[in-house]
Amino acid sequence: MRSNSQLHYAVSYFLQLPAISTSNWLLKVVAFQVPDFCWSLSLASSLFLFQGKTEWGSYFFSFVVLLLLVGAEFIQSLFPQHFTFDWGDVVAAVLAFLLSYNYKPKT
Repeated sequence: MRSNSQLHYAVSYFLQLPAISTSNWLLKVVAFQVPDFCWSLSLASSLFLFQGKTEWGSYFFSFVVLLLLVGAEFIQSLFPQHFTFDWGDVVAAVLAFLLSYNYKPKT
C-alpha cells in the first residue's frame, strides 16, 4: 500500500476492513489511479496553458505532453525499489491527457 498521500492513507483504512476487501476495484481505483489522474491532468492543463503563450506547434507540443505523462509512468518501472509501476496509472495519464487536450485553450 502506498503511503505518499493523505488520500492513500484514508482509503487504505477502508481497504483493510473485512467488510470491504481488497478485491473491491472501485476503492483501489480511488486509492491509486485518481491521485495520478489528478496529477497528470493538472500538469497537462498547465502545459497547454503555457503552450498558448508560445509559438510552438500544436501537434508537436501535444505529443511532447503525452510523452511526458506516459514516460513518467514508465520511468517508474526502471526503479522498482522506489516506485510502483501500474498499467492503471498509464491509462489514467492518457485519459488525463485526452481531457486536458479537449479543453486546452484554442489559439
